[in-house]
Amino acid sequence: MMWGAAQRYCRENHTDLATIESLKDMKMLASIAAARSITGLIWIGLKKYELKSWMWSSGDTPGLTSYTNWATLPTSSNNCGALMGDGKWLGVLCTETLPFVCQTDDGSYEVILTKLSWQEANNYCHKRGKELARARSRTENQAVQEVLSGHESYFWIGLFRDGWTWSDQSDASFRYWASTQPNNDGHCALFSAVQMTWWDRSCKDPYYFFCYNGELLGSLN
Repeated sequence: MMWGAAQRYCRENHTDLATIESLKDMKMLASIAAARSITGLIWIGLKKYELKSWMWSSGDTPGLTSYTNWATLPTSSNNCGALMGDGKWLGVLCTETLPFVCQTDDGSYEVILTKLSWQEANNYCHKRGKELARARSRTENQAVQEVLSGHESYFWIGLFRDGWTWSDQSDASFRYWASTQPNNDGHCALFSAVQMTWWDRSCKDPYYFFCYNGELLGSLN
């Protein structure tokens, strides 16, 4: 996700993007990321706001940063903070798409991974009282297109092959398959963010996905 979308997800499902206020916090987060085999950049709750100061996004009034761990000083255009594999911070364009880490209500961290199988993604959404994203009409399909605009990947949607049914059992008469699809590659449906059409794939393959609870919510990307 981009930084803003990651922040919204964390605030809706946990507390906020992760705050790192000490060397202890940094080491804890770096070890969690290493345990999940995440070696690239991860969004944290650090952003450069209008006052030209880097602040944490947590709470109604972000506090000025006291503990810092920059790899290099950020440029003027790189206004969102990411954690590197060695625990150093890096300023990144806020429109980059990265994994991210949320801070939970009890102060612990939840690293949001990027890809799951269809069933794992479906379970993830259900545990949060949501469904995998649906595109049951042209209007809903356009809403998915808007959310995924600018991405270059495939995303699970809640359609699976049982006569092609939505995961919440709602009407599946609307279809938006690519011209060569479905071609029996699998029993679960993906949304192509490049071609803006549906593709069938093996349900066991890992892909990004979106959850839905009345509005589309990006979950793991």
